[in-house]
Amino acid sequence: MRIQARANRLVHRRLHAALAALTRDDYHAARTSFFRSLAATLNHSLAVDDYYLGSLYGDIALA
Repeated sequence: MRIQARANRLVHRRLHAALAALTRDDYHAARTSFFRSLAATLNHSLAVDDYYLGSLYGDIALA
């Protein structure tokens, strides 16, 4: 778990550094991907993280 947590922290640091260079318009710009913008993609990622953390702490049941 510690190795996974460190890897997750590293990914988040790199992602934050890359996104920090974007303007607000670039961050919300329409993209040709599954989600319509980087903002929407990251919101989905956050929702999935919340889901899995909730399952680890027993806040939600995995079906």
